[in-house]
Amino acid sequence: MDKTILIEKVNTLFYEIIDELKDIDKETREYNLIVPEFSRLKLRGIRSKPIKKQEYSTFIFHNIDSLRKFAGFQELLEYIESNCELKSEIIHHLIEELFKWILDNCREKVCINKIRKFIDLFYEDLLNKLVKFSIKEYFIGISLEDESYKIDEDLIIRKANSFDFECKDMGEYESELRKYPFHFPPVILKYKYTAARNIESYTDYSRPSELFKELDFIDWAFLLFRSVPIFRVKTVSKIKSLFKRGTISEGFISMRTGETYFINKDNVEDLKNTIRIFKRPEIGEIFEITKKKPNHINIALNRYRNALFFAENIPQKIVSLISCLEALLSEGGPELKRRLSQRVSIVLKSIGYDPLDVYEEINTAYRIRNNYSHGTTIDLKSSIKKDVNEFLKNITEYTRLCFLISMQIKPIKNKKEYLKLIDISLLDENSYSEFANLITENCIIFKD
Repeated sequence: MDKTILIEKVNTLFYEIIDELKDIDKETREYNLIVPEFSRLKLRGIRSKPIKKQEYSTFIFHNIDSLRKFAGFQELLEYIESNCELKSEIIHHLIEELFKWILDNCREKVCINKIRKFIDLFYEDLLNKLVKFSIKEYFIGISLEDESYKIDEDLIIRKANSFDFECKDMGEYESELRKYPFHFPPVILKYKYTAARNIESYTDYSRPSELFKELDFIDWAFLLFRSVPIFRVKTVSKIKSLFKRGTISEGFISMRTGETYFINKDNVEDLKNTIRIFKRPEIGEIFEITKKKPNHINIALNRYRNALFFAENIPQKIVSLISCLEALLSEGGPELKRRLSQRVSIVLKSIGYDPLDVYEEINTAYRIRNNYSHGTTIDLKSSIKKDVNEFLKNITEYTRLCFLISMQIKPIKNKKEYLKLIDISLLDENSYSEFANLITENCIIFKD
């Protein structure tokens, strides 16, 4: 389909509609169809004037055949039908939607760029039959040094502004922010997505399942980017199509975070790499498993989320973190504490941690977990040799890193093979070197 020819035929029909409105204005004053200056839009070499009236679209589009009386409509329809595989009723609907959009936006002021945008959407709908979405997610737990950072071609992260909260000015924006439990304003993640479905299959404003998966992956990337709770509190999605237009907006989730991680030009690469990990096809396949048959990675992720978002106190956080490590690096059996501590220490040794320090802290965390799980009162200050908050941060970081490594190794080695490699590397230096090389060559690692 030739876009230039398509635009010419759209212009022809638009010119006929403008002419019709001029005639109506002269003959029926009761409709009050005012025609103000229309100096910016040029069609077929003639400058026309825009329409300014609330009821004009109802008058023109009062039934499904309203556009079909124009000769230009038949020319446009015949051209599209001969160059497009969509059903006739879908084409009719798209033409009607296009002109409703154009006329609505010519009511007060003509915007050439908007009209071009509508025609571009019309052309894309006809040509590739795909529906495009524009997603805006609100995250708390991070702040940006610069106004925005480009993550990839379809993904940017930026500071929130008054428009994101539908505020007229900064004063209203600052007042609006006080209603929410945010220590810092949210940051905005803007994301473009093209649905891999035929446009004819969309009959409502719902988001396709493929889009939900993409959004989940982005959420998980933020969750595992650093060992502080970074999470989404709102999602707004707009459908970029004339076939079905609309906005899906969720209300704000009332969640509070006491920590905020600052992103700058030096560490934004870590965020980019985290998102790239989750966009790998082999990583996506890990999470395709149904809830009825989850794998150890799914289970561990849920336990890590529980530790960051839902645990009410430090012992509960430690219980969830150790439970996450067990899902990743344990198969049950005797000497659970010792075996788990050894495995965590050797995994983290491969990326530069002191294995003795790691072993001791995991041992302590496991002991706290056992006592808390069995209802024993815990004195954290006497149980932990260092600052309690520092200890919790270390255990959280160990868990995050073990999760990222286990997730990236899973497409190469199943859990049983992976644990066997770890156990052998505990006994033999050559085996440890092979294990460390496996991690180095196949895992993207970034420490907090």
